[in-house]
Amino acid sequence: MFTSSFLSDPLRANIKDIDLRIESLDRDASLILAEIQHLKEYKNTHLLAISKLPPDILSIIFESLEKSTNPRFAAYRTLLAATHVCRFWRRVALDLVPIWGRIDANAPPHIVKLFLERARSAPLILQSSDPECDDARAVHATLYYLRRLKEITLDNVDPKALQRITFEPAPQLEILSLQSNSRPFHELPPFTVGPNALLALHHLSLKGYVFKSSLATLTNLRSLVINSFQPNRFSTARFISPVDFFASLDGLPFLTSIDLTDAFAPLDGPMPPLSVSLPSLTYLAIRHHHISNIGMMACIRAPRLATIQLMHTGQADANTVAPIMAAIYSNLPDLPDSYAKFVLNSTFGSPPLNWAHVRIWTRCTFEERERIAPFFELKARVIGDMEAVGPVLTFCPMTTRPASLHFESVQGPTTVGILDTTRARLFSKLSNVGELHCDNIADVVMALCADPQQRSQAMSLPTLKKIVLYAAPARQRQPGRLSQLRAELCARKAAGAGVGTLQVRRGFLEPKELEDLQAVVDVAEITSFVGRFY
Repeated sequence: MFTSSFLSDPLRANIKDIDLRIESLDRDASLILAEIQHLKEYKNTHLLAISKLPPDILSIIFESLEKSTNPRFAAYRTLLAATHVCRFWRRVALDLVPIWGRIDANAPPHIVKLFLERARSAPLILQSSDPECDDARAVHATLYYLRRLKEITLDNVDPKALQRITFEPAPQLEILSLQSNSRPFHELPPFTVGPNALLALHHLSLKGYVFKSSLATLTNLRSLVINSFQPNRFSTARFISPVDFFASLDGLPFLTSIDLTDAFAPLDGPMPPLSVSLPSLTYLAIRHHHISNIGMMACIRAPRLATIQLMHTGQADANTVAPIMAAIYSNLPDLPDSYAKFVLNSTFGSPPLNWAHVRIWTRCTFEERERIAPFFELKARVIGDMEAVGPVLTFCPMTTRPASLHFESVQGPTTVGILDTTRARLFSKLSNVGELHCDNIADVVMALCADPQQRSQAMSLPTLKKIVLYAAPARQRQPGRLSQLRAELCARKAAGAGVGTLQVRRGFLEPKELEDLQAVVDVAEITSFVGRFY
């Protein structure tokens, strides 16, 4: 209104007067804005609860924002937003130099530059919060400070960046985790370590790489993970030999954990006379589709080994499996206060598929057995004759407590005949099995010897004392199976090898059926099961 009246007088509305009036109003506006800003700052600094937080509490908040792994919110965005709350928050954040050292490979270049400036001389961490959005410019800008990097965790690194990481000196780098998931299996990028690079490395994790290097120079290494996703159908000629790989591990003083999945080429020839000493190793896992590579575990001497996990995912025959299993089991230490659990899963098809699974617990009670990790675990898949899984189960070292056997097969009209010979021969060698767990009554029938008094071969499961049957009430029962089970239990009792306890699911047996079985076992129990045995 004042401006309108000022302009309504023609004598006063000249350029000079208008400019003076504008200048006056600008000064007034600046004073008003300054007063508004002062009031806002006073409110934020003295009246709001968040402004009364002590610096040490704010530091914890900023550190949690810096380490956030929430995929919906990039850590660098939330950290920057926190510095805009008030001047006090901003001052505390800028003084907390280490939080600016975590560089996100997905961040725009100007943000990377800002964080690098604010980090000053602090150690750096380069990581990817979204593997689909890595910015090569951010990666290369950070690798310029490779000597300050303490950790690198990235997906799909380009060849130039990989070359810098593995061949240029990185005296502070302790953690290197790389994953390449954008290439086909037969184009996996190679990974090779230069002679003077990664000397301070503690943890190395490679997924989707062809490992082609010696680890002998990585004397500070604590843990090693290699997963090459190597399928059967592709050539393994580009992979390092298992002998060269394990020889390069020999003597690493601090290595405590090794986890390998298809990390090297198949062993060419018999097991070598190799001895690998790893004084600090506590965890060992080897998974490979060539069973000879599983047997490389026998070359390792590790007095502190607490967990062993082995898995064979390919094909094998009995002649190949037997000496390898013997070498593995011969290298296991004495197992005090130990329990074993065997699982045999047979699926009949063309060709049939068999799984053998051994787990051994040491120094634990029976109740603790299923709640804690086993000391030793071996899985083997065999496509073809069940004979090949025999060494996996029968060569297992003796445990101080009777083992349990969990047996499952896909039932068919000719299954019993197919299984009869190999099953009887296999189960007769399991001389330390105290419990048999099956999911249906037909499997119990197959697992037991039909008439031990009239058979020339040894009795199946000669030490068996307990049978646990998980069959559900709604499952259709095949006619005659229950009478076969009773006959077999009766035959074992007559031969002096009777079963002491039979546990069945509630509602599976009629009262008369239960009464018939109670006549051939010491105790027939009705119980409730949560699920199937596996």
